[in-house]
Amino acid sequence: MKKALVMMMALGLSAAAAYAGGGLGVYGSFMDTEDLDSGFGAGMKFKFDVVEYIAAELRASYVTKFDDGSDDLDNLYMIPVEADLVFNLPLGDSPVTIFAGGGGGYYVLPEFETDSFGGNTDIDLDDTFGFYGIGGIEFALAENVS
Repeated sequence: MKKALVMMMALGLSAAAAYAGGGLGVYGSFMDTEDLDSGFGAGMKFKFDVVEYIAAELRASYVTKFDDGSDDLDNLYMIPVEADLVFNLPLGDSPVTIFAGGGGGYYVLPEFETDSFGGNTDIDLDDTFGFYGIGGIEFALAENVS
């Protein structure tokens, strides 16, 4: 079920990129949360230029492997669906671009099981809205894929 949901979101973003003529990218992510510690994941983004060095992005990812020092969060995953604005700084004629920005998102936290309370316990966390900052290096593989 989890993989099917992520694949459907990826297909939707791919269709949007093809329709709008924008750019599609994949990325790795690291999330350090206040309540759940840190997690790792991957995602896809659809990016379109607003003006020459400013772009808007729509992102969807799958974050898991939250590490609180025990096995309590092994089954926990999160699906962030986000929108942001980024400043892009191309490095000359190379396919490399440095970027930084921020935005907001909706964070889906499905129910998960844990053994930390003396047996299998289902925990249902609330979905939430949040804000984030991003930064990194983008490498263009083709005109609309990075």
